[in-house]
Amino acid sequence: MEIEIFTSIEFKLILITPHEYIKSFIYDFVYNNEKKIKQLNLKLHIENLEKASIYVAKLMFHKESFSKHS
Repeated sequence: MEIEIFTSIEFKLILITPHEYIKSFIYDFVYNNEKKIKQLNLKLHIENLEKASIYVAKLMFHKESFSKHS
């Protein structure tokens, strides 16, 4: 199945960093749930979640088991 998918997109993959993924995910989540976030007053919690997620992702890069290279 994966081979069919890669063949159909001609192996044209876009590689992004975990930082970019987290920023995009949070942005998309906030955009799609803006009314509910304002209603529940969650803006500060989401900002803290974003910062903590980026911090943990950066820590993972320093751990040998999460890296291809020791």
